[in-house]
Amino acid sequence: MSKLVGVNAAGYAAAERGWEPLHALLAQVRVRLLGDEGMAGVLSDAPPEDRAIMENPTWQKISRESMAEALKQGAEGWADESMALHNGWDFDPEEIHATSHGGPATTTRTCLYRPPGGRPSGYRK
Repeated sequence: MSKLVGVNAAGYAAAERGWEPLHALLAQVRVRLLGDEGMAGVLSDAPPEDRAIMENPTWQKISRESMAEALKQGAEGWADESMALHNGWDFDPEEIHATSHGGPATTTRTCLYRPPGGRPSGYRK
């Protein structure tokens, strides 16, 4: 984690504590991303070569448009996806076999986060 930029390290640490702490963090980051600060501000501690890319006005425009679309409904989906990528699963994805367009399908890690013994986070009370 020592090589992660601050917001990514904070996200990793929050995910270790669970969905609620991660969601709280990502909701705050969402406000920053969609505000004046934008991606360049949120990642101000990124390596110099990354910051140079973020200074490009075309990149900034595309980044702001993409972030606005991706996060317009909130940070819940972001938190769900992050937890799915961060945590182990209660099944082996290699055991899933399906076909797509007549050939084998690939398995991707896209699902709701399901805490051990709990319901998917998308179905909170």
